[in-house]
Amino acid sequence: MSKTAPAANARNAYPKGLTTDFRQISPQNLFDYVEYFSVSIRPDAPAPELSCNIASHFLTIDVDEEAVLGGFLKTCDGEKDYADDNKVVVNAVPSVMAHKRKRAKAAARPGEQVAAKVSRR
Repeated sequence: MSKTAPAANARNAYPKGLTTDFRQISPQNLFDYVEYFSVSIRPDAPAPELSCNIASHFLTIDVDEEAVLGGFLKTCDGEKDYADDNKVVVNAVPSVMAHKRKRAKAAARPGEQVAAKVSRR
Protein backbone atom coordinates (compact mmCIF):
# COMPACT_ATOMS: atom_id res chain seq x y z
CA MET A 1 0.00 0.00 0.00
CA SER A 2 1.86 3.03 -1.21
CA LYS A 3 0.77 6.55 -0.46
CA THR A 4 2.13 9.66 -2.07
CA ALA A 5 3.47 12.58 -0.10
CA PRO A 6 1.82 15.97 -0.41
CA ALA A 7 3.59 18.72 -2.30
CA ALA A 8 6.63 19.98 -0.44
CA ASN A 9 6.16 23.62 -1.42
CA ALA A 10 5.01 24.62 2.06
CA ARG A 11 7.57 23.33 4.56
CA ASN A 12 5.39 23.94 7.61
CA ALA A 13 2.14 22.56 6.17
CA TYR A 14 1.35 19.43 8.15
CA PRO A 15 -0.24 16.72 5.94
CA LYS A 16 -4.00 16.42 6.37
CA GLY A 17 -5.55 13.11 7.30
CA LEU A 18 -2.49 11.77 9.12
CA THR A 19 -3.48 10.36 12.50
CA THR A 20 0.10 10.22 13.79
CA ASP A 21 1.07 13.61 15.24
CA PHE A 22 4.82 14.04 14.79
CA ARG A 23 4.54 17.55 16.28
CA GLN A 24 4.29 15.93 19.73
CA ILE A 25 7.65 14.15 19.38
CA SER A 26 10.84 15.61 20.84
CA PRO A 27 13.32 17.21 18.40
CA GLN A 28 15.96 14.58 19.30
CA ASN A 29 13.60 11.77 18.31
CA LEU A 30 12.72 13.61 15.11
CA PHE A 31 16.42 13.84 14.23
CA ASP A 32 16.77 10.13 15.05
CA TYR A 33 13.97 9.40 12.55
CA VAL A 34 15.67 11.60 9.94
CA GLU A 35 18.94 9.76 10.48
CA TYR A 36 17.40 6.27 10.51
CA PHE A 37 15.44 6.73 7.29
CA SER A 38 18.01 9.03 5.61
CA VAL A 39 15.43 11.76 5.07
CA SER A 40 16.98 14.75 3.33
CA ILE A 41 16.39 17.84 5.45
CA ARG A 42 18.37 20.87 6.54
CA PRO A 43 20.43 20.13 9.67
CA ASP A 44 19.35 23.44 11.21
CA ALA A 45 15.63 22.89 10.54
CA PRO A 46 13.35 23.91 13.42
CA ALA A 47 11.11 21.30 15.07
CA PRO A 48 7.89 22.34 13.24
CA GLU A 49 9.61 21.97 9.87
CA LEU A 50 11.11 18.64 10.95
CA SER A 51 7.74 17.28 12.01
CA CYS A 52 6.08 18.34 8.75
CA ASN A 53 8.81 16.81 6.58
CA ILE A 54 8.82 13.61 8.62
CA ALA A 55 5.03 13.37 8.40
CA SER A 56 5.27 13.73 4.62
CA HIS A 57 7.97 11.05 4.51
CA PHE A 58 5.91 8.79 6.79
CA LEU A 59 3.05 8.89 4.28
CA THR A 60 5.34 7.57 1.53
CA ILE A 61 6.58 4.48 3.40
CA ASP A 62 5.39 1.21 1.90
CA VAL A 63 4.61 -1.26 4.69
CA ASP A 64 3.85 -4.97 4.38
CA GLU A 65 0.82 -4.93 6.67
CA GLU A 66 0.46 -8.72 6.77
CA ALA A 67 4.06 -9.11 7.94
CA VAL A 68 3.61 -6.44 10.62
CA LEU A 69 0.37 -7.95 11.94
CA GLY A 70 1.78 -11.47 11.73
CA GLY A 71 4.84 -10.38 13.69
CA PHE A 72 2.68 -8.68 16.29
CA LEU A 73 0.53 -11.79 16.75
CA LYS A 74 3.55 -14.09 16.97
CA THR A 75 5.13 -11.78 19.54
CA CYS A 76 1.90 -11.89 21.55
CA ASP A 77 2.04 -15.69 21.42
CA GLY A 78 5.50 -15.62 22.97
CA GLU A 79 7.67 -16.16 19.89
CA LYS A 80 10.17 -13.51 20.90
CA ASP A 81 12.76 -14.28 18.23
CA TYR A 82 10.29 -13.42 15.44
CA ALA A 83 11.24 -9.75 15.79
CA ASP A 84 14.93 -10.59 15.44
CA ASP A 85 14.34 -12.65 12.31
CA ASN A 86 12.07 -10.08 10.65
CA LYS A 87 13.49 -6.68 11.51
CA VAL A 88 12.83 -5.23 8.06
CA VAL A 89 9.13 -4.75 7.41
CA VAL A 90 9.56 -1.27 5.97
CA ASN A 91 11.25 -0.89 2.59
CA ALA A 92 13.97 1.45 3.85
CA VAL A 93 17.66 1.02 4.55
CA PRO A 94 19.02 2.59 7.75
CA SER A 95 22.04 4.83 7.44
CA VAL A 96 25.46 3.85 8.76
CA MET A 97 25.12 6.42 11.56
CA ALA A 98 21.78 4.94 12.61
CA HIS A 99 23.37 1.50 12.76
CA LYS A 100 26.24 2.80 14.89
CA ARG A 101 23.81 4.65 17.15
CA LYS A 102 21.77 1.49 17.66
CA ARG A 103 24.91 -0.38 18.70
CA ALA A 104 25.88 2.37 21.14
CA LYS A 105 22.36 3.02 22.42
CA ALA A 106 23.24 1.94 25.95
CA ALA A 107 26.44 3.99 26.00
CA ALA A 108 26.49 7.23 27.98
CA ARG A 109 26.73 10.46 26.00
CA PRO A 110 29.15 13.23 26.93
CA GLY A 111 27.80 15.22 29.88
CA GLU A 112 25.37 12.51 31.02
CA GLN A 113 25.45 11.22 34.55
CA VAL A 114 25.96 7.52 34.93
CA ALA A 115 25.50 5.20 37.86
CA ALA A 116 27.45 2.10 38.71
CA LYS A 117 26.71 -0.57 41.25
CA VAL A 118 29.71 -1.24 43.46
CA SER A 119 29.69 -4.45 45.41
CA ARG A 120 32.17 -5.42 48.07
CA ARG A 121 33.35 -8.96 48.47
